[in-house]
Amino acid sequence: MKKRLIMYCLLMIILAFSVKKTLAAENADYFTIGGYVGLMESYAGESITDDELSHSDAFITKAEAAYYTNITYENTYGTSYDDKLYNQVKENGRISDLNKIDVSYRDSVVKCFIRGIMVGDSEGAYTQSRKFKGKDFLSVKEGKNILKCLKDEKSRRKISSDGQLIRTTKLPRNYADFPYILEAFPNGFYEKKFEFMSYLSNPVKDVRQKTMSEIIRSKGCLPVKGAEGWYKSKKSLFGINTFQTPADIKKGSESYYDFSDDYEYKYTLWNSENEALRLKWAHLVEDYINHKYSVNYKTIDKKWDKEMGKLIGISSGSNDLKQYIKNVKANKVIIELKQVTVEPSTLYNYDGYYMRAYVKYRVKSANSLKDLSKVFLKDYSGNAEIKVKNLKKGKWMEMIIDIRYGTNIVKTNATLNDIEDYFVVSKGVYDYDANLYGKMQAPVSGYKMAKVNSGEYKGNYRWVLK
Repeated sequence: MKKRLIMYCLLMIILAFSVKKTLAAENADYFTIGGYVGLMESYAGESITDDELSHSDAFITKAEAAYYTNITYENTYGTSYDDKLYNQVKENGRISDLNKIDVSYRDSVVKCFIRGIMVGDSEGAYTQSRKFKGKDFLSVKEGKNILKCLKDEKSRRKISSDGQLIRTTKLPRNYADFPYILEAFPNGFYEKKFEFMSYLSNPVKDVRQKTMSEIIRSKGCLPVKGAEGWYKSKKSLFGINTFQTPADIKKGSESYYDFSDDYEYKYTLWNSENEALRLKWAHLVEDYINHKYSVNYKTIDKKWDKEMGKLIGISSGSNDLKQYIKNVKANKVIIELKQVTVEPSTLYNYDGYYMRAYVKYRVKSANSLKDLSKVFLKDYSGNAEIKVKNLKKGKWMEMIIDIRYGTNIVKTNATLNDIEDYFVVSKGVYDYDANLYGKMQAPVSGYKMAKVNSGEYKGNYRWVLK
């Protein structure tokens, strides 16, 4: 019986190999191992391997192709690579199925990825990893593209410093306000208003032609009427850095003027030493959103209270958190979170640091949605009213939000140790459709857009009380 089983297994292996061999001969859409190795050797002008597998006429998998591609690259250009980027890709899980790839090919897969030669497939909008599909066969089209990337550096894809794929076409209109634009993030994610736009009115005639930096730093933007006192300073509002866009922060050490204490700060938040800090802040926001939008009246308890209190920098058992837990239980609230993506490259500065996130959630259960303070946690920064457009039980809601950070440490010169203390400040629920290039909306209720009829800013527009 044992002999029969062994013979049967051997027969199946032989048949499987024969089928694969036959398919390879009949299907010209995929490279064979021997064919791909021959392609690489033709480019390199020399033999790249002498292993027996390299002569096989079986289909070549993408993981195997990465192995031979890496040999060819290093024989041609040398073995150096960006070890920091290599580690970022592995540590941040930028190749989601890396652990499913044979261990002998993983190093080659990561190196081909960071060099922009083989970057895998998208996992959808607002995702920060890609799927390599190492066990899939390599098509002739894909193989030819790899060869093109080997020959021409300009054909290789660009990878961000934390291991994400960058795109350079079909960019958002305000692309210059960001250090780079990511492949997986739609333009709407970037075109959302920055928080500092809530306090400055934008000239309608300019908003579609200029970047935010150009708009805010021009005299076409005015403080909201009634809020001029907030901007009081010996320096002029215009011509100094009252904010830093993500692109400004990418440049390195930048001055930032804080009107609240009349002091000019200098920060350096984008050098290689701070990569981990930005990722830590992103994880902090992710944890916060996971807590806020994963609420169940049946299970919410002191543990949730303690963890949320830590995330927002207030004491566990505070009256606000206690009241919210009571509201959740009384209103039988269940909030379900489907996706949260926090992007570190969106870090910007405006009287505090902000980072942008995409959130998809639904209110699965609630006795009533009339008073949303009994559904969602109120804004810690003091906003009493919560508004969500078109909210219905069971309906999946999408939103892009800017989360603000706070700290208990107050110093005139921020250091990395100071910044380590940061926690989440902003907890409000924001609308998805707050878009830079959409219809102009008042920063707060009770305002309207009005034309300036005299003075230095004649002809421009500003928000005024209705």
